[in-house]
Amino acid sequence: MKKPFTILLTLMLFAVTSLVPAEAAEADDLVITGFFDVTGTYSDGNDDATNFALNRLELHFDRKFSEKSAGEVVAAYNSNASKFELAVAQFGLNLHNSNEDFVTSVTVHGGKFDVPFGIDYQVNPSPKRRLAANRPLVTLQTHGSWNDYGFKFNAESESGNLVVFWVNGFASSFSTTDTALALSLGVTVGEEMNTTPANAIGGRLGVTPVENFEVGSSWSIGINESGENETSLFGVDFQYELNDRFSLKGEYINHLYNRSYEEGKQNGYYFQSLYSFDKMFLVGRYGSVTREGEEINNRFTAGIGWIIEESVEFRFATSFYKDSNDNTNILQLVAAF
Repeated sequence: MKKPFTILLTLMLFAVTSLVPAEAAEADDLVITGFFDVTGTYSDGNDDATNFALNRLELHFDRKFSEKSAGEVVAAYNSNASKFELAVAQFGLNLHNSNEDFVTSVTVHGGKFDVPFGIDYQVNPSPKRRLAANRPLVTLQTHGSWNDYGFKFNAESESGNLVVFWVNGFASSFSTTDTALALSLGVTVGEEMNTTPANAIGGRLGVTPVENFEVGSSWSIGINESGENETSLFGVDFQYELNDRFSLKGEYINHLYNRSYEEGKQNGYYFQSLYSFDKMFLVGRYGSVTREGEEINNRFTAGIGWIIEESVEFRFATSFYKDSNDNTNILQLVAAF
């Protein structure tokens, strides 16, 4: 199923780009930006000393082809494999743009991108994730850093926004504690089993009832090769900002999976707040994850950051887990260019 979908994507991208008249394109020059961050991680449960590593290095290539079209390519360095990999490659076409209408903007994108489920994907780049390379537990346990090929449709208005996507399904892994089931599947008890639905459709609706405050709801369905619903995600979230000084956000995600070898559910939530001073900021997050009605993990993370200059920050974050001494401390230096 994925091969025809890739061919369809290529043909549609070619058709879309051909709609842009060359004489109407007020093209901008290619703009190259990027960032990198270095981390030092120490875990109380790890016998090793602090581990220093290049957490993320990205190069962004942006080009505006006309007033209605633009392209973006992001190359990310994989320090484990010592090579650059394609992180983003998308083309966007603006279909409608008017400040006088209720719907002020309509845009369609095709290519490879971070899938817009929930709100955590908005801070995937290290400069935006100010809690020192620390992703919410519920995101890690459900869809993770979901990045894939497909299409997305965006509509904006003063009252809110809507995004709908059609992409490949995200990979997830689960392990079974049932001995008989493990034997029937030819795996050992506790061994991880990976699954990836053929395609996924979903979206998010965000509403802005008052200035600087947004509430949203997300959903996604993963469809396997047989056309059956294998996984589903549902989430609600909110975001609030005050004078570029204080921000508060939270998210709840429910994940149901219905596979040939296992059925189940998990859900979780987090709340995060940030307060900025002139050159420093404080940030904290509490999150919890429950599987089959039983809490499997919760974590409190506190962080502090020093803004050295506009594009350079030094950060520290420490995490505490319930019923565990395996606490983690992270130092991070982030530089954008």
